[in-house]
Amino acid sequence: MRKILLLTFYLIFIMLNGFAQKKGPDKKIAFKYTPQGKLSLHAFYPPTYDKNKSYPTVIFFFGGGWVKGGPAHFYGQAEHLSSLGLICYCAEYRTRTSHNTSPYECVKDAKSAVRYVRENAKELGVNPNLIATSGGSAGGHLAICCAMITNINDDNDDLRTSAVPNLCFAYNPILDTTEKGFGSDRMLGNDTILSPLHNVRSHLPPILIMTGTKDKCAKWENALDFRKEMRKNKNDLVLRPFFGQEHSFFNNQKRKNPKKGDIHYKFTLYESELFLWMHGFLSKEPTWEYNFFHKG
Repeated sequence: MRKILLLTFYLIFIMLNGFAQKKGPDKKIAFKYTPQGKLSLHAFYPPTYDKNKSYPTVIFFFGGGWVKGGPAHFYGQAEHLSSLGLICYCAEYRTRTSHNTSPYECVKDAKSAVRYVRENAKELGVNPNLIATSGGSAGGHLAICCAMITNINDDNDDLRTSAVPNLCFAYNPILDTTEKGFGSDRMLGNDTILSPLHNVRSHLPPILIMTGTKDKCAKWENALDFRKEMRKNKNDLVLRPFFGQEHSFFNNQKRKNPKKGDIHYKFTLYESELFLWMHGFLSKEPTWEYNFFHKG
């Protein structure tokens, strides 16, 4: 009898744990065919999604140093924001481990994703004037590169369609790809072509950066330098420091202290929501209490 009771409790635990997990994307949409294979957008739709309507949209890019990673990195953020009325896509892109490619292909794929969504906005139910890019670490770098790197594009893209997002928010993004930052050894001999810090110009879309002051990859001093250049060019930048935090502090998985990690995950989610609301992507103002204490 005792064994039966233990088995019953174990099965109940497994079921409840399964229900608590993220449901995953509603659909996968192929947006690009490369020599190394197909790339897809993992789509998360609002509860009352109607493709005949027009929704604000966020495209997320995963982190991993342009070397590894996958779209599931931002499933949590995508699922939450889609529940608030946005369409969210977690984009695939080529990486060194999976496709033997460089950061240049990563940037090309990211820009292709934005162009695909904008070109097919009517069919997808997307508002082409309300497209945001986002991501963490190398994915944050890609989100910002879409906004400012103009001379790196896929040869098969229609350059008449802009890859520049209307808004960008990034989690500990790589901002300097020189030796003073991160990734100079991966830039194939020119470490400033894909460096956001070295490509700032005027008339960029509004950008939110959330980063830790103890980050050894996306260094705090790089963020300060980036803010200086953005201000010099009269761009709209919000820089949110997370004091004492290291790289990937916002992730809510695989942490030694999941409870602490969840706090930072929810705080960055609140900052993201607030930024989206301020720029017309969300109709309802977010509340601190909701993001810190809601279940899920």
